[in-house]
Amino acid sequence: MVVIVNRFSASASELVSLYFKDNNIATVIGERTYGKSEILGTFFLDEYRKIIIPVGQYISLKGENISGKGIEPNIKINDPDYGIIYENIRDPEKDILLKKAIDILIK
Repeated sequence: MVVIVNRFSASASELVSLYFKDNNIATVIGERTYGKSEILGTFFLDEYRKIIIPVGQYISLKGENISGKGIEPNIKINDPDYGIIYENIRDPEKDILLKKAIDILIK
């Protein structure tokens, strides 16, 4: 299995990617992730007001806190266009991360 991450990967997606990486379930490729590990809680004060505050943090099974530092992929590939929202799906022939993922899976 291959997991593609980038600088926009955050929160629970980082935790899942880290679990796969730490347990050798998948090869993580791409850029260092965002590093958001806060769990936010929403509390309604009344009908019109609410407050959102941190109530916890995601911690890996090995006790690693990714807050502010993110996850370093197994294979670092810098793709400055990856993660940008497009009107159309990216051209698979030009997607360097997808090509690398397929190469890893074929081997």
